[in-house]
Amino acid sequence: TAMLMTRLVNLAHRLCDTAEEDIATVAALIQDQLGLSSHTVISCVERIDRQLVQIADSLGIGLMSDKTEKEVEETLHCFRRQAADYIAIQEALPRPKPGQSISDKVRLIQHGMSLLFGITRVMCLLPDSANLQLQAIGSTHCFGSELLKSISFSLDFQKSGVVTSYRAGRFNLFRQEELHSMADRQLLQIFQSTILVCIPLIESGKCSGIIVCGADDVEYSCIKKAQRRFEQFGVHAAATIAAL
Repeated sequence: TAMLMTRLVNLAHRLCDTAEEDIATVAALIQDQLGLSSHTVISCVERIDRQLVQIADSLGIGLMSDKTEKEVEETLHCFRRQAADYIAIQEALPRPKPGQSISDKVRLIQHGMSLLFGITRVMCLLPDSANLQLQAIGSTHCFGSELLKSISFSLDFQKSGVVTSYRAGRFNLFRQEELHSMADRQLLQIFQSTILVCIPLIESGKCSGIIVCGADDVEYSCIKKAQRRFEQFGVHAAATIAAL
């Protein structure tokens, strides 16, 4: 369920954040909520740390060389957070089954956005075959399904935040007053939101489409802090779309 996934991600992040909390304390909390023994949790953290150091060394990242103990711990902390985000996204957005239609894949993406971020006002925009415009793609009963055919963005729209985000392959948050394109403002009206979130679908270093969703002012700072996780989700979503 969404509540269980949120709890798992929260506990994983607290476990990773050794700069703020004692691992033993969080391990005890995990034992209470998930039934895993503290010894098991602490052993997993120690094993992951060793593996991260080995991987960094094999790739020549220089995790240990020329770094203070504090710098090494900060690097490990960052890696652990990335690993926790990666696992959570994989669980929220499983690979599609062979033969699934584009609509089915978009449904998976929308479900993943709801499960991982609690965002339900979501649409996917993909370029047409001539690469002249972005067209909204969805599925039956998805958000705004009755309007999908009428939602498109010409790639010549220089002032569109959606088009700019797609062309640059960059995650963006736009407040209502920052949108200067009529098409962007209309999309915001459809979402009945005050914030437009643009998440690029990055495949092999190139943007293959974009996820757009609506949010409210109170969610702005939370979404901004979770930018890296949204970007990772965009990479997984691009792989979902491209899967045969």
